[in-house]
Amino acid sequence: MTLQEEHMLTVIRTYFSRCSEADYVEALSPELWSSFVSAAPAYVRAALAEFLPYESYRHFFNVVLTPGMPHALPPVESLYKDWGGRQAGLQHGQGFYLGDSAREVTRLCAALEIDIPEEYAAIPDHLVLLLELFVFLRTNASAEETRAFAASHFDWLGTYRNLLAKRVAADDGEGLKEAGMFYQHLVDYIESMVTDEQTARSA
Repeated sequence: MTLQEEHMLTVIRTYFSRCSEADYVEALSPELWSSFVSAAPAYVRAALAEFLPYESYRHFFNVVLTPGMPHALPPVESLYKDWGGRQAGLQHGQGFYLGDSAREVTRLCAALEIDIPEEYAAIPDHLVLLLELFVFLRTNASAEETRAFAASHFDWLGTYRNLLAKRVAADDGEGLKEAGMFYQHLVDYIESMVTDEQTARSA
């Protein structure tokens, strides 16, 4: 893993995981943030020039990313992909944990002898773990295997970005719009990080 990849993962892990203010400040040092932004695609670089204040991050995480909250949007792949319910004739085919994608990640980790961290045991297809696996594969597997993983496990990000946009557009005073735009740009950043072109160039 390169230093810049480590910086990318640190920032994304910080924003999509719960952390204390002290950990937040430590993770987003000026040097690290500069490295993170320098690798951003040009069309989002200006939007990510400054990181969110801790209070904005915490509020957004509590209201939007925390499971169990009304209209929550946790960054977990299974929630946004069809688990087979529609094919079985059921009305709803999305919105459930531990779908096919989660089982695939569990099998992959077992094959690679990678332990799934305890906090992700029930959500092995959480965005943070998916990105860590992607970087691991980009370093240790073939370009073809890495591209296949990216194509299979990040194709929901467009849907997720659109849902974030709708969620914050419906904000009735909770102060989520600024943070919501920031998170949408983070998703754009992640998408650029896992595209076939990027994978092929970095493998």
